[in-house]
Parts: sequence; structure tokens; C-alpha cells
Amino acid sequence: MTTRLRINLQSYFPGFSRIFRDITKPVLPLLLFLESPTKLRSLSLDSFLAGIQSIRWSEKRKIQIYENLNYESPEYETSRQSECIVYTMHLIEQINLLDHQIAKMNSDIESLYNNHSGSRILSSIPAMGTMIGATLLAELSDESRGFRDYRAFQAYAGTSPVSRQSGKSQKLVVMRRACNKHLRHALYWLAFNSLTRGEWARQFYDAQRAKGKANSVTLRSLSNKWAKIIFTIWKKNSTYSADLFKKTSIHKILLT
Repeated sequence: MTTRLRINLQSYFPGFSRIFRDITKPVLPLLLFLESPTKLRSLSLDSFLAGIQSIRWSEKRKIQIYENLNYESPEYETSRQSECIVYTMHLIEQINLLDHQIAKMNSDIESLYNNHSGSRILSSIPAMGTMIGATLLAELSDESRGFRDYRAFQAYAGTSPVSRQSGKSQKLVVMRRACNKHLRHALYWLAFNSLTRGEWARQFYDAQRAKGKANSVTLRSLSNKWAKIIFTIWKKNSTYSADLFKKTSIHKILLT
């Protein structure tokens, strides 16, 4: 929808789309206030600043935007441009409605996640956010999956690689394609978040990078370690403890 908004703006307000590469908040309130180049030209600098005072930009930036928009705005409007302006206003209303619905959905997901008994286990991991935790919770609490062990969970999540070899060609280790991509995505970002919130995760990442492994490959490998840990504590109905983790033999195994 923002792409359609940008294309539409180029029909009558090309300077706006050039100045603002990302048509997102807080750009939308500015566009809603200005409406058209004609209204912009009718505004003094003081009126412009008063109209957008709720937008959290510095006064220096607001003045610069005012000057740049006036410099690049067309001096006339055609009937076609008037239609585009009306369409822009409708698009902004739809975007604001979607933002409201997304915010409500996120709030509902957070509430459901926090009220689920399994969130106690997943939230014990420092790098676990609400959306990542909710994705994992949905999969782990589904008894129909029937994962026989952590390896089955890793394969389903797509974190464990697969080996391929054809004839006399060299054996290759590649990313698993047949998997639950939502779960793989969640574990990938959990691995990324854990780099700044878990000592062993950072050590593993640095060690793999020192061996010449690519960033994406290393993060997938790290997400595979997390998949094993998560499945284990879920089955044991216990919370994650970094101190206890360091004392066990699994700590050394995971760092290799």
C-alpha cells in the first residue's frame, strides 16, 4: 500500500517522494496536513511549523523540509492531480486503519502469550521477544506435531542442515528448504538477539566466523543450537538458566 502511495505522489507531489524515501510514520501526518502542493504554497513558515508541531522533528529539520518542498513542488494542479490527491487521502486512511489493527493484534498476541503457562519457560531465555516466543509456543504446544526428539524439532524448524551428494561430486552441506519457515525465521532472529544477551552464543558466533563461516550460515548454526536447548527445557518443563548451562557438559558440546 505504501508503494501505491509513493507512485501516486509522483503524479502530483514528486518532491515529497524524493525528500522522503520511506513513506511511514511520522511522514503520514505531514502528508495528511499538507494535502497538496497548492496548500503548501499557501502556508507561511509559521503556519507550517504550527501545523506539524506534534511531529517529533527538530525545528531545523522542519524548516529544511518546508524549504525543500516549496522548491520542488509544481506551481499548478491539473484535474488528474486533484484525483490523485483524493486517492492519497483515502490511502492514508487505510494505512492508519491497518496500523491500528496491527497494533491491536500485537497486543492480543502479547496478552495470550503472557497468560499461557508455557511462556514461563520460553521467557526465561533473555533473547526471547514476545513475537518470537509466540511463534515457538504455537509450535511446541501443538501436541499433534509429536516430535520424537530434539533432532526432529530441528529438522521441522529447518535449522539443521542437509547433506547432498550426486555421483562423484563433492558432498555439500546446504540449508534445509523443506521446513516450517515461520519457525525457522523466529529461531534465526532469536540467534541474532542472543549475540548481545548470551555469553556462550557470542563465543560460538565469533569462533565460527573466525573459521571463515558466513554470517548467515553462522546464525543458522546458532539457531540450531537454540532449537536443541528450547526443545530440551520444554520437554523437561524447566526454565533456562545460563549459570546451570555453563556447568553442564552440553555447554562445551554446543560451542564446538
